[in-house]
Amino acid sequence: MANVEMLGLLISAFLVFQAQAQSCPGLPKYNSCADIKGFKNVGGSCYATVFVGGTLDAHRAACKKLHPDADLATIRCDAENQGIWDLAQAPLKDKCTKFSDNIYGNQLVIGFSKDKWLSGANFSYRNWNSGEPNGNDQDHNTPEAVTTLFIANQGPTLPAGKWNDAGIATPQCAAVCEVIVKSSGQSCNAQPCSQLGTPCGTHNDPILWDSCADVAGFTDIGGSCYAPIFIGTTMDAARAACKKLHPAADLATIRCDAENEGVLKSATTAFKDKCTKFSSNIWNNQLLIGLRMNKWLNGATLPTYRNWNAGEPNGGDREPAGTMLIVSEGANSPLGKWNDQADSTTCAAMCEVIVRSTGQSCGIQQCPQPLIPPPCVPHNDPIVADTCSKVPGFTDVGGSCYKVIEVTGDRDDARTACRKVHANADLATIRCAAENKAIFGMISANTKKKCAKVRGSNPYNGHLWIGLNDENIGDGVGWVNGASTPYRNWQSGEPNTQSEVYTAMFVASVSNSLEQKWNDVSVNAIMCAAVCEVQVATSGNGCGYAPCK
Repeated sequence: MANVEMLGLLISAFLVFQAQAQSCPGLPKYNSCADIKGFKNVGGSCYATVFVGGTLDAHRAACKKLHPDADLATIRCDAENQGIWDLAQAPLKDKCTKFSDNIYGNQLVIGFSKDKWLSGANFSYRNWNSGEPNGNDQDHNTPEAVTTLFIANQGPTLPAGKWNDAGIATPQCAAVCEVIVKSSGQSCNAQPCSQLGTPCGTHNDPILWDSCADVAGFTDIGGSCYAPIFIGTTMDAARAACKKLHPAADLATIRCDAENEGVLKSATTAFKDKCTKFSSNIWNNQLLIGLRMNKWLNGATLPTYRNWNAGEPNGGDREPAGTMLIVSEGANSPLGKWNDQADSTTCAAMCEVIVRSTGQSCGIQQCPQPLIPPPCVPHNDPIVADTCSKVPGFTDVGGSCYKVIEVTGDRDDARTACRKVHANADLATIRCAAENKAIFGMISANTKKKCAKVRGSNPYNGHLWIGLNDENIGDGVGWVNGASTPYRNWQSGEPNTQSEVYTAMFVASVSNSLEQKWNDVSVNAIMCAAVCEVQVATSGNGCGYAPCK
């Protein structure tokens, strides 16, 4: 469980950062600086310098002449500040040095006025010169106060790139303009918010991944990553089931009609028939979402979106759980509408993992924050490549590299067969339900037929070897490579015998055993196939882990 604790520490660190996260209003109509003629790319942000020789309003007007969506620049970090200074040197340094006798008027105007960015962003980065801002009425504390970046007449009192607050009546030499695009702020681990100018989404969940492609087993719905699960239980149990599916998952937040429709389609495709028959109480036959007492479980203040059915919510403390109707009772319960109900037994739930692209189809992006690296998992296998693309014959499952092979024999035979496929391969570690499901999906119909023949009269032979055993970790079970990830998918009642020290995944439902579930087996057990794994730098990323370097 050490890695779960490590993930908890990372989340705690994230919460400290989240208190400082910046909202980021903006109207990015463009993808990148390549779409903005005359503007230079500085770490993803698009800047252009212009000689003006005027006051603040004149500089802003000059930016608009360069591009109708331009304004004086926002600066988010040292990398952008240095990039702007570099950009201004060749065209403006000599010109601004000679501009006037007032050294403080020979500088570069930026988009900061009276402690605020003109763009409306609230990035906390500042690079004031010593003693600045000095706060007199003529300079800093007037609504039209001007902030400049030193590009000319550098010396001990005017170090290059530092900022000064200047008087509103002081003509300034030049300005740096900016057009906001989708890549703005990338070098500062920041992004503009939605294309509709909506404030960015704040929440209590860490962001570990860029997109749903990095999260095994979750479906991309407009940039947000969802997975439906059948639960038949309460909200707390559903949240635990989401965590089992993926360590960073929780019950879903829904931000707009587009996401609501996508979630409805995903859930009805998976569970409508099953949930229709689940209970005689139609309100239990629905889909739990991450809404409790009309508040999102992840603390999100955006979205304000709600899709309550007529007359809902109406239960107060008696009905704290938010559900989406995926089984209709008729005209009074249209599919996709929400209901509040008692936190009792509910058919299904929708899980979500937050990524950088979450909320894009709703015009919401996540507030700027660094990607938090997944907790690393120590193991004994070498890391042979950066990604699965460099391991021929292996399939990428959320960053982990797997290959299912046919091998009739015991566990040692299976390990030997893996090494014949790749010198550094071994029986696989499975870190979360998404990897487990994906591995099962890799077993071909032809392999399943061969496995049925191997089983013969013994239903517990003829399945899939995986890399779990009890040889390495005392009285408990552990992975052959020494990894300590806690995910298990035991069949009910398993593991049950100390003499059964190895593990297989059922490739078919036999007796009371279910496919995809795990069973502990003896050293003499004969299986029909094995799943092999090669460790790469991305192994486990889709489950919220990474191999330690």
